[in-house]
Amino acid sequence: MKKNQDSKKTNTLHRKTFVSNFLDNQEAKYLLIICFVGFILRLAYIIETNGTPFFQNLFSDSKIYHEWALRIAKGDWLGQEAFFWAPFYPYFLAVIYKIFGESIILVRILQSVISAINIFIIYLIGRNFHSKKVGYISAVIAALYGYFIFYSGLILSETLQVFAISFLLLMVSYLIQDFNRKRLFLVGLLLGISTIFRANILLFYPFFVGWLIFQRKKINILNLKVRKQVIIFTIGVILPILPISIRNYVVAHDFVLLTSNGGINFYLGNNINSYGVFVAPIDFDFYNDLSGQKYAEYIQHKKLSLSEVSQYWFEKGLEYFTEKPLDAMTLLVRKFYLFIGGPENPQSAVMDINFFKDNYSTILKIPFIDFYFLSLFAFA
Repeated sequence: MKKNQDSKKTNTLHRKTFVSNFLDNQEAKYLLIICFVGFILRLAYIIETNGTPFFQNLFSDSKIYHEWALRIAKGDWLGQEAFFWAPFYPYFLAVIYKIFGESIILVRILQSVISAINIFIIYLIGRNFHSKKVGYISAVIAALYGYFIFYSGLILSETLQVFAISFLLLMVSYLIQDFNRKRLFLVGLLLGISTIFRANILLFYPFFVGWLIFQRKKINILNLKVRKQVIIFTIGVILPILPISIRNYVVAHDFVLLTSNGGINFYLGNNINSYGVFVAPIDFDFYNDLSGQKYAEYIQHKKLSLSEVSQYWFEKGLEYFTEKPLDAMTLLVRKFYLFIGGPENPQSAVMDINFFKDNYSTILKIPFIDFYFLSLFAFA
């Protein structure tokens, strides 16, 4: 009994010492200031835009997420068909609505807190991969990055996506410092979780497996140790995805790994009318048929599952590459230019940082860091 009490006292003392050392640490003080400034900027932006019509009456993607979350909060936790959009964000909203009620302002404030915490995570990533100096610069950029501030206040999944990917990269940095199975499994798990925010993040899986194969000069996939590492990492990736795949099959009797929007998204970005940013298709009424299922069924003259619809649109997108290869390559170059350029391609005509800057927000008028400036660091 006495031994347990002594152990508790030791643990309490250790925690107090850790907290004291942390608070006395100059590094921590600098970070707290940077994170606090970042949070205040985000909070000020949220407060000054709270009365705008776009948060009083949600529309477009925000409205879809919101209404989906309300259905979940009212008891429809399983849903009726395979997921078309990544499900993490609406379930995140649903939990908040279920506990606190339907509060858009609370969601926006919580996202600003998450975005501020992400500043600290980005500091750790910079420090672990490079140095404290790089960490501080990264944290300052994250705090003053205009798009982080803007998206933290939108009812969209971007803030949570960035947080999940940042946490994934942080764990990768710790894995490199101390390569062990537990951390490798955790990195796989975090990659799997990140795909629930945006399914195409799964494209990074083969690159990470390639790194596992070649890291520390291990160049033989037949090496038993390397195979075990790949298996451990893969199990971590699969675990968060598997329940979604099972759920999709149970409710729709259709194998959809995560979401069924891959085909239509590929087509929207690769057809004769594409020019690098979102353009609604002219073939059908996209806003009343997001997946293009009704149109695909009309063309095919039969009922299609969502996976078959996705396959149809994916093949339509590939046709553009085979029939007009020069145009397709020109379009890819244009997309790359748009990607590295300064202006953010908006979600819609009004959910645009420049629109809010001109009409609703004084905070966004501050000349914050943009992506063009950021991309120079990325290339460096």
